[in-house]
Amino acid sequence: RYAEAMEALALPGERQPAHDALARALAGEPAEQAWHWEAAMRFGLARDAHVLAGEAAAEVEPAGTAFFHDQRALELLDVHDAHPGALALAGSAEDELVLRTADAAFADDNPRRAADLVQQLIDQRSSVTQLSEAARRGEAARRDLQRQLGMLHLRMGQYQAASGDLGSAIAACESAVQLVPREPA
Repeated sequence: RYAEAMEALALPGERQPAHDALARALAGEPAEQAWHWEAAMRFGLARDAHVLAGEAAAEVEPAGTAFFHDQRALELLDVHDAHPGALALAGSAEDELVLRTADAAFADDNPRRAADLVQQLIDQRSSVTQLSEAARRGEAARRDLQRQLGMLHLRMGQYQAASGDLGSAIAACESAVQLVPREPA
C-alpha cells in the first residue's frame, strides 16, 4: 500500500529510513514488515518477519504464501545482523524451517523443490562432523541419527514419487529401510 507511493515519491537515499519507520509501525503484520525490512536493508529483521509470516500463512493456507515466506527466510539464514529479540534459527529450529518449507513447496505443487530441500538436510545431517559427533556421544545417539536420516529419506522418497521420479523414490525408500535401526531404541 504505502510502498508504491514511497517508491514513486522518495529519492533513493530517503527510502531506507522511510521503509525502516514503516516496518516498525507495522508491528504484528509480519508479511508487510518483511518487505519493508528488506527495502530498509535490515535483512536479519526481514528474515525473522518472513519466518513469522510463513508460520501465520501456513495456518491459513499451507501453499503459495507460506512457501514464499519460508523460502525467503531460508535465503536470508546466513545474514548475521544481530538485533534485539532475534529468532534463534540454528540447529533444530533451522531444520524445522527447512522441513516446513519443504511441506509448503509440496503443498504448492512443487514436489521437486520439496525433495531438494530434504536432500539438503540429509546432506547436512550426514556430514562427517555430524556422524562423528553422534559416534562420540554413544550408541543411542548414533541410532537416533540413523532413525532421523531414515525418516528424512522416507519423506524425500514421498516427494520424489509425487514428482514422478519413481526410480529415485524407490532408492530413497530403500535407504530409509536400511538406515532405521531394527532394534527398539
